Amino acid sequence: MLYARKLGSRATEMLLFEWSSDSEKGILKDEIVPTLIVRSSTIKRIPEETS
Repeated sequence: MLYARKLGSRATEMLLFEWSSDSEKGILKDEIVPTLIVRSSTIKRIPEETS
């Protein structure tokens, strides 16, 4: 649990960082959208029909 909390804190540090441009100063938020990898363990299985 502690490892997950530390990992989440580090991810937040990486996504929220201070930036400056010519006209403004503020916080730039970057968003990461994960890609779904379809595997046999994540596919909805259809029960086999019994005869």
